[in-house]
Amino acid sequence: MSTPMDDAPLEQEPDLYFANAHDFVVQYLLPSWRHTYSGARWCAQWWCHAEALSRLDALWRAFESMRHGDAAGMAVWWRDFADPTMASLTRENGTFAQCNAASGEHALNKTWPSQEPPPGMFVDERMIRPRSAAVLADDEY
Repeated sequence: MSTPMDDAPLEQEPDLYFANAHDFVVQYLLPSWRHTYSGARWCAQWWCHAEALSRLDALWRAFESMRHGDAAGMAVWWRDFADPTMASLTRENGTFAQCNAASGEHALNKTWPSQEPPPGMFVDERMIRPRSAAVLADDEY
């Protein structure tokens, strides 16, 4: 026997325009973002920099999501996502500070140090589960 949920159409996610973050960066972002190297830094091996990879992947995903929205979506994407992301990545002391796009030099910045915190200061949040209403009701008796 089918239920109303069985008969409901599945909501399909919109198709991606770009296959991945690399395609997005090479085919859309870099051709659209044409700035001089004066004070800005870039690395042709951007995907080797963990921060750049994470930020540009997030930028691509935001692009894919917002391109299906209203007419202002892309303007908002540039203002709220692309401009701050690229400004952060390309600033003189940013992610690519040790790289030189003009000469093709590539070097990773050193990872900042971190000491171990006191035991018990951080817990595994994945292990904390909210108690359900059914469990709370049973505990009241």
